[in-house]
Amino acid sequence: MALEKYQVLGVSRHKGEFEGRSYDFSKIFIVAAIGIGSPDKVGFNAVEMRGVPKIFDQLKSQVFPCEVGLEVSLEAKGAGESKSVITNAEPEQASIKKVG
Repeated sequence: MALEKYQVLGVSRHKGEFEGRSYDFSKIFIVAAIGIGSPDKVGFNAVEMRGVPKIFDQLKSQVFPCEVGLEVSLEAKGAGESKSVITNAEPEQASIKKVG
């Protein structure tokens, strides 16, 4: 799949157990336009998208906010519903923190 560029504000990792069920995923916070085509809303907002666990590791060394190419896939939830999940992230080289 093709990568689409987004401005990423941050990323978090969520791993544990709740009510006997294990979970492991990332959350990516991106900038999105609000009110496209609406005369009553203008500007931008931060939105949260779910990602596979490796996304946190791919982005944790970034200087935020930063431009990142994200691969978004549809995942079936059941009952004919789906959700968008980020499956890959490729940061712009200029956004990577220098170590040392």
